[in-house]
Amino acid sequence: SPSLTHEGTGRLWIGETGMPSVYFQNYPTQQDPDRIRVSDCRVRNQAIGGFDGGKKKRNSLLPYLEKLEHDANGVTCVYRIGSASMSLAAVATGQWDFYGATALEPEDMAAAVPILQGAGAVVTTLDGRPWTIEEPSILAANPALHADLLAYLNS
Repeated sequence: SPSLTHEGTGRLWIGETGMPSVYFQNYPTQQDPDRIRVSDCRVRNQAIGGFDGGKKKRNSLLPYLEKLEHDANGVTCVYRIGSASMSLAAVATGQWDFYGATALEPEDMAAAVPILQGAGAVVTTLDGRPWTIEEPSILAANPALHADLLAYLNS
């Protein structure tokens, strides 16, 4: 099963296609995992999330950040530099409402996508195509917020 581990904290996320995703706050001492779900935020201008340009193309996210942060109809956006997989895990556990990125590496997203889907997230590219391992962009959120963000970002 795909999993993400946050070294040093004992946090472990596990997901498998077609199965609910689970989370261990303190692995391996915690015996029974917690079932995780994405947030239920449906209002774009109350959403908290992250946006990233990846390691090599950070400037590619600037048009998205301008739209999200400077428009009254945008979102409360947290720009995350660092581990995209941990940002995606924050969406899976409902700590963040969404995460988008313009140019990530496959290893930044591969384990997180089944975990997100098992937690109820919709995961696509930024232009709305189904996400695949070959795609450098990603947008993940609950179904209602995802549809709203996708339309807004591409308008």
